[in-house]
Order: sequence, then C-alpha cells, then structure tokens
Amino acid sequence: MLRPKEDFRGVAWDVAFHPEGFLIAVGGGGGGGALWFWHPHQERSFHTLKLPNSGRGFDLHPAGQLLAVAHADKTLRLYDMSTKAEEG
Repeated sequence: MLRPKEDFRGVAWDVAFHPEGFLIAVGGGGGGGALWFWHPHQERSFHTLKLPNSGRGFDLHPAGQLLAVAHADKTLRLYDMSTKAEEG
C-alpha cells in the first residue's frame, strides 16, 4: 500500500508511472491538495508537493519534465520538474 510520508486525509484521484521509474499521484481533501512521488519498492512517498487546492487529475508531458494538473477550482496549472525550486 502506498502512503504519503506526511499524514493526509483525502483521495488520490490519479496515479501514473514516470518514465524514470517512479510513481506520481495527485489528490486532495480537507481544503488542500498534493502531488506525491514514490519509488515503487517503498511504501512511503519520497517527495510531496503541496498544491493550492485539490488536484483532480494530471497528465505528464512525453519528455517527463512537465505535469499539467487539473485542480478543483477549475484551473489547469503546469508544474516543471526539471529544476529544483528555490527556498525563500
């Protein structure tokens, strides 16, 4: 069973394999949303990206660097996985 490393109550709406061999899921609940990333052999996610609200589905660009996420607020947002975000 796959679990986020942080406690989360909600629904994972979409799950897919990334070409580099890890799993990605998007979901939401309780007013928030997240993208989770797992190595297939591990139960707990290795990374979580908090979203502004629930993610309902996503599609991965064929190059594997961009995610298009459909949000519950009827907005489509793009997330670039090619660079590490700077912390402020």
